[in-house]
Amino acid sequence: MYAAVWGAVISDLRARLVRVEVDVNRGLPAFEIVGRPAQVVRESRDRIRAAFYNCGLDFPTRRITVNLAPADFPKAQSFLDLPIAVGILAATGQIKAEVWRDCLFVGELSLAGDLEPIPGSVPIALLTAEHGLNLVCPAGNLTEVEAVAGLRVHAVTDFAGLVCAMNNAAIGWRRTSGRLLPAARSLDPWVAHGIIGGVLVRRCLTIAAAGAHHLALIGPPGVGKTSLAAVLHSLLPPLGSRERLEVAQLYSAVGLPVTEVLQGVPPLRKPHHSLTRAGLLGGGVPIRPGELTLAHRGLLFMDELPLFQRQVLYALREPLEAKQVVLGRSAKQVVLPAAVQLVCAFNLCPCGYHHFHPERCTCSQREVAGFLKPVIGPLADRIDLRLTIARPLWEEQGVPGEQFVCSVQEARAELGRRTGTLRDRLRPEAMKLLRSLVQNRRVSARAYFRLLSVASTISALTGSELITVEHVAEACQYRFEISDMIGGEAGAVV
Repeated sequence: MYAAVWGAVISDLRARLVRVEVDVNRGLPAFEIVGRPAQVVRESRDRIRAAFYNCGLDFPTRRITVNLAPADFPKAQSFLDLPIAVGILAATGQIKAEVWRDCLFVGELSLAGDLEPIPGSVPIALLTAEHGLNLVCPAGNLTEVEAVAGLRVHAVTDFAGLVCAMNNAAIGWRRTSGRLLPAARSLDPWVAHGIIGGVLVRRCLTIAAAGAHHLALIGPPGVGKTSLAAVLHSLLPPLGSRERLEVAQLYSAVGLPVTEVLQGVPPLRKPHHSLTRAGLLGGGVPIRPGELTLAHRGLLFMDELPLFQRQVLYALREPLEAKQVVLGRSAKQVVLPAAVQLVCAFNLCPCGYHHFHPERCTCSQREVAGFLKPVIGPLADRIDLRLTIARPLWEEQGVPGEQFVCSVQEARAELGRRTGTLRDRLRPEAMKLLRSLVQNRRVSARAYFRLLSVASTISALTGSELITVEHVAEACQYRFEISDMIGGEAGAVV
């Protein structure tokens, strides 16, 4: 007796269809699983057998062979329990054939026959919709599955109830709407974090949020650099429908909560400076994403940047440009998304007071140069905006008014609508200023285009179609050389 049931697994952070073939035949009682099952899949034999007995079902005392096809990749998830169990029922004639043929089953069985929530429900739901199948999943995953529109779903709490529903043709299919609810966000993040003044700071963070520009926050200890990073995250516009599902797939595949992501809140990752290179890029067997991928479409906040391992800072350079992480293995190459906005905060010396409070600084010039060496150079060249904060912003008096004509969300929409090259929008005097700055300050080719991009963002925020000389001048104000501060000079200090 033979039956084939559709299941799915997560491989390299994406869902893959698995045909679970079950053969129940004569021979000594045995239960074998082939098709490159991992140990957790082999252990499903005991879970399924106990679930059959505790649900009052007949477990065949014959030779059972289960094949997980295709067999060219490993299967390492416990949610193949349900399709294997349904396949055994179908092969022994305990359920009606027409019910299960067009369904994809996922779920982990407990010994009592209950279905436990599983990771990876969002990519599995998208895979099910792509192949035109119906999805049978644990009830605990229904909220995540609802994010995929137009899918027929039956949420199951226990195995016995599913068998009863299939035999009585009483499966309660429901059509998912794909409706995503907005998250409740603070009306004024500046007030929420106790930041009162700071006209230049507000302008810089608004520019960073509107253009998704990388930002460096530099200052002595205790001035509020971490709070400003939290404010920037609150200023980001909500994720679009496609972006929500894109990020939710990644989070769901590794078992992280997806509620806020599905509500449109951009990711915020804050790794400790003891982070390893693998922790940043990802890796392992099976492959798990690193912090760069988990911050996809959101912020990666690296506090105390010079304290990170040098190999971690070196590995950060290429993904910031390519917006993806490429992991090469002997048998395959895996590409992980990494469209992140980097926000970093650091002091200028080990004690933290160099340049801002020289009378309190206990570091030598050699120690300062060695402390900043991993930061300056190629990595700093990729940071669009650099902002120094000399004193706590809650000490200032008065609340600045609106900084720009357009909001962050409106500016993002305007930047998305613009066509042609940025140079086409440059006024002649703006082009002249930009060229003179490049020649006099020896700015790299990368820095030239990043200055142009920041100026374009400023023009969108001010409601201007063209990039004027004022926009270029303000963009240059936020791009000073960090190495100049070692000798006592600084750029924009607020």
